[in-house]
Amino acid sequence: LSKSKERIMMKKLLFILFSVFLTATFAKAQDLTLSWNDKPLGDTLVVFGDANDAEIVAHAVVTNNSGKDMNVKVSRQQHFLVEGSLSQFCWGLCYDPATTVSPQYKLLEPGESSPDAEFSGHYLPLGFVGNSYVEYTFFNMDNIGQSVSIIVKYMATPAGIAEEAMVNGTVSEIYPNPATNYISLDYKLTNQVNSAEVKIYNLMGSEVKNALLENNGRDR
Repeated sequence: LSKSKERIMMKKLLFILFSVFLTATFAKAQDLTLSWNDKPLGDTLVVFGDANDAEIVAHAVVTNNSGKDMNVKVSRQQHFLVEGSLSQFCWGLCYDPATTVSPQYKLLEPGESSPDAEFSGHYLPLGFVGNSYVEYTFFNMDNIGQSVSIIVKYMATPAGIAEEAMVNGTVSEIYPNPATNYISLDYKLTNQVNSAEVKIYNLMGSEVKNALLENNGRDR
């Protein structure tokens, strides 16, 4: 083949490959997506609370991005639960801990989102400290290939803040809750304290973070 013909064939090949790539990309667009407070949710969500709380709750709004009506159900898979704890979920109605697939479905028209209160995942720590992982899948009951999933990490932390910290200043609850990429806290030290430390430990007792708190006379 001449060089000119080779160039033409190469251009055609590149065009075909580019077209296939675009087609594959568009095919991956999700018919169902999850969000909360108008912000998209990723594959995982972290929600934390006191181990002595009655429950730790996760929320999500489901949106039908397809061009057809969908009858959406929810399934729950408990990847790991701290021994002694329980989980359950609500999808329109609230179900007992033994229910893994919602008997009830929600009709979502094209472009419609579920109400804020339609879905909630409930984790009952029952006083037990630790991290539990529960996956929720939202799917079209008439076409299970149309689905979206999220794994919620429920963090049940020990109750309260150390007494010494409360004597020498104040420390806020950790926020935001739920969290995706980072957590924060506010603190204020008394005039008698120049600086302090915040140490974060994992459940095995190993220190994973050590931050210095400086007293500048105002809330941080």
